Amino acid sequence: MFRNALFAIALTLPASVAMAQSDSTASDPSASDTTQMEEAQTDVAQTKEMSPLTAGMLEDADVVSLEGNYDVQMWENADPLSTMIADLTRIGGVEDVMIDTQGTILGLTTDVGGFLGIGESTVMIPLEDLRLIRSSAESDDVTVITRLSREQLENLEPMND
Repeated sequence: MFRNALFAIALTLPASVAMAQSDSTASDPSASDTTQMEEAQTDVAQTKEMSPLTAGMLEDADVVSLEGNYDVQMWENADPLSTMIADLTRIGGVEDVMIDTQGTILGLTTDVGGFLGIGESTVMIPLEDLRLIRSSAESDDVTVITRLSREQLENLEPMND
């Protein structure tokens, strides 16, 4: 089920890869090879920086909580969140990706509550309460940050198995 959901999310994630622009007209013969090489390196760097997350990256992602320590402006700007990851409370891991019949991603599921797997329940964290942060542009390591506290997550309606 998880693999199928990951495949489905991979198909629905928007592609935001920066593409190098090509000009159909003849290139300027006076342009130096060095300039062209620098432009190509810049395009590659931008592509790495802007490459989208894949569904496979979510499989091993941790879910961490801000535990209510945020303001709306901080939540809407993902940049400061990446510097805080180490200090956040780990809730669990991504269990599944929830997608409706139209292909819209609804959220991610994680297990909360219980002790050593006993008494835990699976809950869906709505998409609007999630941020996906990469540790670096070159890394495939993804952390899921939620603005919901552990208590709020434990009070969500459990998913039916």
